[in-house]
Formats: sequence, C-alpha cells, structure tokens
Amino acid sequence: MPTTLSDLDPPTSNFDFAGFKLTGLGNATTGTDALNRTTADGRYYLSTTALNSITAPSGAVSLNS
Repeated sequence: MPTTLSDLDPPTSNFDFAGFKLTGLGNATTGTDALNRTTADGRYYLSTTALNSITAPSGAVSLNS
C-alpha cells in the first residue's frame, strides 16, 4: 500500500477532488509546475499595469465592435 504520493503510479485520467482544495502547494519553480496563490499573484496580478496609470479614452468609444 502506498504511503506517500511519490509511491503512486502517475494518473492516467483526471482526478476529482470532490470539492476539496489541494493545500500546502509550494512555489512553482518551472513552467509546468502548478501555481499557488503567492506565485500566481506575483506573476500575473502584481506585474500588470496599474489602473491609475492608464490614460482614459476621449471621444466616442464603441463597446460592441
């Protein structure tokens, strides 16, 4: 009987967590690693342009095109 995740064979299909969270995930170190919230915020949220630095458009703006 496996005692750790590293003792298990790689999955061959999707794994259903039945609504539970995967917790204790470390920081991603390669491009194929899963991201925890700290890593994701650092890569995507914090590196985006601040809203107060964007120049507001002037004139007519179409939101349907």
